[in-house]
Amino acid sequence: MARKARKTVEEWVEELEDLHNQSEWQLLHNEARNFLSTNSNNAMGHYYLGKALFNQKEFIKAVIEFNNAISFEGENADFYYWCGLAKAKNKELEGALANLNDAVRINSKKKEYLVDRGILLHQ
Repeated sequence: MARKARKTVEEWVEELEDLHNQSEWQLLHNEARNFLSTNSNNAMGHYYLGKALFNQKEFIKAVIEFNNAISFEGENADFYYWCGLAKAKNKELEGALANLNDAVRINSKKKEYLVDRGILLHQ
């Protein structure tokens, strides 16, 4: 009987992205945890776990995962953006604004970063 080959990191991340794009939040949550059990330093794994937690309204846990992603890949604007949104949901407005400012600093061309930062500034 042939042994099933282990997935590569790239295959795992692709699978997580597919689950994210399909809005399969619980499955994404489970698969991201499985992936991170052997790839704990992978920024995208933490990002996708954060996205699953955010969509499951687990905002405090989502902030932790987005911060983990940032610690491994500090120049990814999406990580800061989603961390800021999760902090805003937790009413941590100062921290949220700091994260959204970082997202804009990294990528000032993405309109949703600018719009959401503007909305937060006027709260």
